[in-house]
Amino acid sequence: MAPATHTVFRSLHDRSPWHELVNQVDGILRSGASAPVRTPHGHCATLLGALMLLHVNPIARRVTIESTVAPFGTGRQPDVGAPLSNWDWLDELLASRLRALVEEVAAEQAQSDRWVARCVRNTVRANRALVASARAQIRAALAVPQPLMVLAHRARLDFARIGFDAGHLTRVWQWQSALERVQRESPSLVRIVMAAIEANVVDDPGPGLVAHVKRHMRMSFGWSERFWRLLHNSAGFFEVPLALRRASPALKVIGNYGATLDAACVNSPPHPLVAAALIRSQRDPLMALLPFAEDWYHGDPALLGLALRQATHERGDLDRFLREQFHAFLRWSTGLEQPVDLSRTRNGWARVMRMVQAHEDAIRAGADQSSWRSLVPSFRAGAFEVHPLTTSKDLFDEGTAMRNCLAVRLDHIARCLDDLERVFSIRHCGRRVATVSLFRPALLLDFDVEEVRGKANSAVSEAIVALADDVCRRYNMATRRAVGGRHAMARSSWLPRGR
Repeated sequence: MAPATHTVFRSLHDRSPWHELVNQVDGILRSGASAPVRTPHGHCATLLGALMLLHVNPIARRVTIESTVAPFGTGRQPDVGAPLSNWDWLDELLASRLRALVEEVAAEQAQSDRWVARCVRNTVRANRALVASARAQIRAALAVPQPLMVLAHRARLDFARIGFDAGHLTRVWQWQSALERVQRESPSLVRIVMAAIEANVVDDPGPGLVAHVKRHMRMSFGWSERFWRLLHNSAGFFEVPLALRRASPALKVIGNYGATLDAACVNSPPHPLVAAALIRSQRDPLMALLPFAEDWYHGDPALLGLALRQATHERGDLDRFLREQFHAFLRWSTGLEQPVDLSRTRNGWARVMRMVQAHEDAIRAGADQSSWRSLVPSFRAGAFEVHPLTTSKDLFDEGTAMRNCLAVRLDHIARCLDDLERVFSIRHCGRRVATVSLFRPALLLDFDVEEVRGKANSAVSEAIVALADDVCRRYNMATRRAVGGRHAMARSSWLPRGR
């Protein structure tokens, strides 16, 4: 936490609304979970000051959590595998039951409700003993067999969270005997089977379960027998794509990602850093992750296989390989409009890298020196420096250094020239740490933060997200001033002289 934030907290603690707000949240955390109450179908408990209701039905093997404030949105289900590992519940609490206090603190500090919520979240996280006590109470209220919890962790599909939600735990409980058999006989296939269960493509937990899943993957995704045998003997193929997926179903992610590796003829799981770089290179113009559709990988699988085999020989200095070779290879290979004659790769990876270098040299030499004006100049915000990118060369250099699409996508230049996009580089001690893209639709005045990403389109800290919001606010204020000035000049041009 930045020293400036500590200063804010010290000043806030002297103010009664902040003190009352923190006390309210502390009291809710101390309540953790009530003692389970027996019901005809199991037991029920209240969580976090009755913010949520927990129902456990051992007969139907079902666990459900209901919000007493508002329905849980997509992706906002509480984490029962690792209670309180996410903070969506706190946002719901602040936005509903404690809204009046939040608004009072925000008004006193001349800050937004989001800023207050962020301060509360950081204060709560800092009290580790209190959070640990609340977690222990929630686990006790859950009261499901420990072997089931272990199996649920081994079969989890949502790697964006530490644990899993109640729906996943219910599915594992209902298929427990079948999943335990798969875990004993083919542990590397547990997640594939779990994804098939989640997608409702299997309905028989009998001994033929794995064979049924195998037929489905072959018919729906084209997996070869060779790749299936490889999965039997190797684990760790799908953790990275499952962690980076968005709304795509887990089975679709596993199937299409596996089909790409199958076509590339891999012999082992790619290193997690290599897999993440591969997936993040598949971007649309707005820099958002593409869904894992059938054609999610826009490149030649044979060339990809050559690159992945080279990566296995670079484990001693993988970061250098990614920085100097693999990211450049992905920019080149995923942008090819026609297949490359593989006979040109007879000399191996060195030949490919010469082709990649020639391609990047041609882009750099052919890039025009288009430029545009930024209404917000460079400025410093705490430990960060913010620099506007105002030429096509700036975008190319940022994209190359940050390993994102700015280096190869000409539509960013066109949008900047049309005054629809502005791009900023955030740096720390001169080192690039994030890229911020502001965008506005045509005919609208204000920009919005389109994307804020770190190196290789990775996620960034809350501090950088807040800084991106500040950059957008500054730019919109400058835009309004500029528009107001133009209107004033236009009015003065037709006013009679002397008035």
